Amino acid sequence: MNSQKTTKVVDYVKDDFKGYYLIEGTPSPDLIATIATRYLVDTLKLVKVAHLESQSIIPIVRINNGVAEHPIRIYASKEHKILVLLADQIIDNNQLFTFSETLIEWCESKKVKGIISLLGMVPNNNLQGIYGATNKSSAHDLLKKYDVKILDNGLISGISAELLLLSKTIDAHILLANPGNSTNFDSAAKLLELISKMFNFEINTLPLEQESKKIIATLKEKMQQMYDQQNISGNKDDKGMTFI
Repeated sequence: MNSQKTTKVVDYVKDDFKGYYLIEGTPSPDLIATIATRYLVDTLKLVKVAHLESQSIIPIVRINNGVAEHPIRIYASKEHKILVLLADQIIDNNQLFTFSETLIEWCESKKVKGIISLLGMVPNNNLQGIYGATNKSSAHDLLKKYDVKILDNGLISGISAELLLLSKTIDAHILLANPGNSTNFDSAAKLLELISKMFNFEINTLPLEQESKKIIATLKEKMQQMYDQQNISGNKDDKGMTFI
């Protein structure tokens, strides 16, 4: 891995995270992963342990209790041995490789056991429930333990694809929820219920839909701000952006 670094992780703590799993849920058009990870961080009251800096990040930040928050943050739970990557912005396509490479190298340095990417599946009535895939067949054991169906055929894109391809020493998994005839909120809830079984915690998903409406409204506003700023700067090429 020798590409020029344009992304870095800034740690707030010196701890390593041996045996932890990183749950990744960067924004995608269906927002299923974003809904799930934001709700997970807020509900379990996870502790912020790092953030990522990248040249592709648009300087639009969330203000929380009068303090600016970096757009891409990593939270931790010592009790449940999980890390959660929470992003307020979509990662530019041109930065996907470097972003994923940096994240994997950070996980390796922190002795993280595995990475789990959350995704929404294109609605398909022939594929019901949650499906999974991994970077190697030996990593299927975690999926089979929790009765996750193995995805036999399909296409994965974006950060999840890069994490599957670039992870060598760390097990990388994807969990795909198929909304079918249900809502994206239901799909996010199913992912959260599965994650809670994997890492032995209880989570009430009943308030999820109401909370998720706030999340979606905030993200739509951020995406519009990002789009407006790109136009102001004269960058008309929006091929790397996904608008919600």
